[in-house]
Amino acid sequence: MLAVLMLILACSSGDPAISQARTALQAALASGDVTAVSNAARAAGDLEGKDPALDRLLGDALANHLLRTEDGARLLRANPAPGDPVWLDAATDAALRIGDRPWLAKLLALRGVELDLKRSVVDQVMRLSASDASIDHKVLETVVEDCALVGSRTRTGRRPVDLPVPDSLQKTLTVLGATHIIAARTTLVYSPRTSTDRSWKCAAGWLPQGSYHTIPDPLPPRGIVLVATDGRTTGSVELESTRSGPWATSSGDPALVARWLQAGAMMDGLGADPDAETKVLARFGHGLALPAGD
Repeated sequence: MLAVLMLILACSSGDPAISQARTALQAALASGDVTAVSNAARAAGDLEGKDPALDRLLGDALANHLLRTEDGARLLRANPAPGDPVWLDAATDAALRIGDRPWLAKLLALRGVELDLKRSVVDQVMRLSASDASIDHKVLETVVEDCALVGSRTRTGRRPVDLPVPDSLQKTLTVLGATHIIAARTTLVYSPRTSTDRSWKCAAGWLPQGSYHTIPDPLPPRGIVLVATDGRTTGSVELESTRSGPWATSSGDPALVARWLQAGAMMDGLGADPDAETKVLARFGHGLALPAGD
């Protein structure tokens, strides 16, 4: 009983050793320097179990910086602080790294985030996150949402588009109101180069390593699937590289896509006109959807 009382008094009164260890570990974590984190964590390890705040920092260091994932997750579980965003970030990342879906789902719910953790890409993110500290819950959220968007495209009943791809298509989609643009590869023509390649495997295609939120220039030899949404309307089109340049070949909604391409062609034609965006919006209106009645 006396030992417990002494521990409580030490923690509540701000034991200098504990305070110093917390400060050092916080600074090391903020720096992102793995060597500094390792040194500070080693020093803090001697005080493990004496201060919940220090244990939470140590758990973050072990799980998400030094990738001793099980050790870090244990400390974060044992010292929960759901109202602390630092703990919530650290615990969510730790749950991802150890592949604990039930815990991860609970932590995401605390953040107000709903993700379909049954998607196959989650396994890939979990596997890579265990050995790559840069892959965290934010990456998971982005990848799962992007895979869902790619999966929403119409893959049957596609019809020809047969129009050139304007140079300004990416800019034009943004001007029209696109909030999300994805340039994916189909499952039949793309595969990762290595087991650590951060090319995400969705059920309906690949999200290639690097920036897949921009239309590549030039297009890869076998083309891409371009998916765009403004939060209300989502459309997709297959773009291919041809001798005549980038070409839109097919879409589940060719009329919708033709509007995007026509707007892009107008943007190209206006060139450096300072009022180009205003003129395009005046002609085509705001939003990715076809105007009512078209």
